[in-house]
Amino acid sequence: MEAIGRLSKKMTAAWQGEAGRRARQRWARLLFPLLSAAALAWFLVRVLPKPIRATYPCQRAAFPLASAFVIWLLGIKSGWLAWLGWKRWREALRPAGLVCGAAGLCALVALAAGEMARLSGPLPGPQLGWTPGDPPNSPMGTAKGIFPGRVVWMRDTNATPWNGTTGHWWDDETGVKQAAVDRMLAASLQALTAATNNAEAWARIFRHFNATHGRGDTGYRVGETVAVKVNCNNNYSGYGDVDNQIDAAPQTVRALLRQLVYEAGVPQENILVYEAVRVVPDRIYEPCHAEFPGVVWLDSLGNGSNGRQPPDWHTNAFNYSTNNTGCGRNIPERVFQATYLINMALLKGHWRAGVSLTGKNHFGSIDKPYHTYAQVWELPMGTYNPFVDLLGARALGGKTLLFMIDGLYGVLEVQSYVDFSTAGWTNLFGGGWSASYFLSLDPVAIDSVGLDFLRSEFGDRLASGHNANADNYLHEAALAGNPPSGKPYRPDGTNLPSLGVHEHWNNAALRQYSRNLGATNGIELVKLEAATQPAVAITTPPGGAVLPGVGPIKVQAAVVEWASPVSQISFFANGSLLAAATGGAREVLWTNATPGTWSLTAVATDANYHSVTSAVVKVVIISLTPPVISRFALTNQNLELTFTTTVGSRYGVEQSESLRPAEWTSVGISQVATGTSLSVLVPAPAAPQRYYRVVVLP
Repeated sequence: MEAIGRLSKKMTAAWQGEAGRRARQRWARLLFPLLSAAALAWFLVRVLPKPIRATYPCQRAAFPLASAFVIWLLGIKSGWLAWLGWKRWREALRPAGLVCGAAGLCALVALAAGEMARLSGPLPGPQLGWTPGDPPNSPMGTAKGIFPGRVVWMRDTNATPWNGTTGHWWDDETGVKQAAVDRMLAASLQALTAATNNAEAWARIFRHFNATHGRGDTGYRVGETVAVKVNCNNNYSGYGDVDNQIDAAPQTVRALLRQLVYEAGVPQENILVYEAVRVVPDRIYEPCHAEFPGVVWLDSLGNGSNGRQPPDWHTNAFNYSTNNTGCGRNIPERVFQATYLINMALLKGHWRAGVSLTGKNHFGSIDKPYHTYAQVWELPMGTYNPFVDLLGARALGGKTLLFMIDGLYGVLEVQSYVDFSTAGWTNLFGGGWSASYFLSLDPVAIDSVGLDFLRSEFGDRLASGHNANADNYLHEAALAGNPPSGKPYRPDGTNLPSLGVHEHWNNAALRQYSRNLGATNGIELVKLEAATQPAVAITTPPGGAVLPGVGPIKVQAAVVEWASPVSQISFFANGSLLAAATGGAREVLWTNATPGTWSLTAVATDANYHSVTSAVVKVVIISLTPPVISRFALTNQNLELTFTTTVGSRYGVEQSESLRPAEWTSVGISQVATGTSLSVLVPAPAAPQRYYRVVVLP
């Protein structure tokens, strides 16, 4: 110990003497170039392959040292060239190797200087990026949903008050306001289903799912499990992750749990929230678990004692429709056993897939999420894409009850930190946050809309420039049975049908799809924008509907109230007042409809006399002979109905157990009349009494 002490004293004395002073000066002179060179190397290695990383805090810290090093190198280079000129530098550089080496050094320095200068300046505004190959308003595929092809877009800037610098974007009240988020989700659900309250909206969603999946005309039944796939891709720090990279908003997860438990009537223990290959951080888990202690959570680090369950993998849950995808076929057993699934994605670009929406969200449901067939900028249109198998597989997309995109803070890249350079929507929203939710029952339609928003906002910056062909998987999904790739999708052994409808909007200013323009196919975008005034949208009849001119037609609106309640909704057809709904009502009856093309609008007025007008909904009224059932007959356990028809019109049959039900149920018949009468077979009723009616279909 004494020897060590003496050595320490000698080193200290030497460092403090004249020799030590000179040593410190030499080290100080070396410290700057060493640290700066390291900063430059780190900056170039990280940023050149993926420029979006220039916005990361570590790169922002490295940039000043790196840029100073480049300036220092340029100074050395200038002095060196001057010295060479004095020493007859032309003769010295005659050997080809030295010339090439000097040129290479200059090129490297120039490249580094130019790249850092480009990245250090203000990020550019929206640039013209990839243009889709299919023209605007050219729908393909078969629309899905209660109202086929409907996507609800809800935007409310009251939900996102964050100033961009203080705290975190996900902080309660200062980052995201829970009350506004709850209101946004409720309004979106009601607009999606044309329901007047949340419970009715969920009842319609469950009934529609079960009716279209061979489960009968029934709603949610106690004991059935609802799995919720959230997106927490950027939680690299584990449960304690508190950075500002984009992930699922805690408030959005909590709002959905409130809807499922309080409005849909799903017991907490029958709800599973999961992220199979990432973790659900404490900032999401803790507030949600405090309010809903019975909800089950699952993630990649779950062990049963940390509040999360482990992903006990169900092997070979489905297949991929081509070989060597590199993707896993195993999904968590609890997800495999779930009856329903809710796909809660994020609004963001992705430097491999172009965009990361509901299609890519299931890369967090499988054990090996590889990108072999998802690197869109490297692959041409008409290429197989595994997202289609994930969206169509019975164990995943095939059991999806609801598709949702959380776009409170939409970003240009998957690993973006939320700030105004990566999440400020300059082109579409004047530099503000996207502050949006998107809901649909059609997985292709909702991702088509999300893609249009992202590409129109960020242009060529989207996904670090890797956005070309980002809609390839949407073409493949819309035409899944006979896709452009020529490889029919068969995740469960049989060809998938169309998974939904795809198209691009007409332009970024009007944001209209085919059904918004009066067509009978394509996407219908229902818009609800609330900020300092109410928002209103017509939900019934849907855009592009063809309606018979017999009997009254219900015209209904969804409303988002702001500072004060909406006191009146006035409905107009081609500019003429139809009727006004007051006292909390949201619908009127159109009693004098005549044949022709009609543009419907609604004007909502609140108690403070603020008013807002809805987007136009175009419908067509046709002249028809009202169908009349003229004959009933029992034939081999089926009931044969004969009714009057108009040639070329499409008819359906609906049933009920009461004469004046709140809602009639379709028996699944859709036939076009070729004469003045039509006979159809329906299953014989099992109930003591059953009522039937014939309706004209679009």
